Amino acid sequence: MHIVLLGLLTAAFCLPQVNTGAIPGSVTDPSGGVIAGARVTALNDLTGFSRVGVTDADGSLLIPLLPVSDSIRSPSRRAGSSRRCAAALPLQVGQNLRADFPLQLGNVTERVEVGAATTLVDTHS
Repeated sequence: MHIVLLGLLTAAFCLPQVNTGAIPGSVTDPSGGVIAGARVTALNDLTGFSRVGVTDADGSLLIPLLPVSDSIRSPSRRAGSSRRCAAALPLQVGQNLRADFPLQLGNVTERVEVGAATTLVDTHS
């Protein structure tokens, strides 16, 4: 009986230790539509550590294996939208800290000019 109990106690100490958390979430446009390909950066203000996640086709993302912190921010951005930065939040060991990002439309910063000129043709030759 002592051998079985000792084996169970030893197995409990051999389990892997987790010291990270994750940020699952989604990115949507002002109408609530999903945004694929949006980059979301999890940034630790205290250490400068950052990790980037990109939304998939249904607008979902997961940024895994983030070191625990008292201050994680997640700026997000997509072409044609304004940058959005979530408030700093604490991330605990093993926690999935859900963060959804509704983006606002940004200013257009690209301008395209199209011009045309006619060529004179001598029809009297």
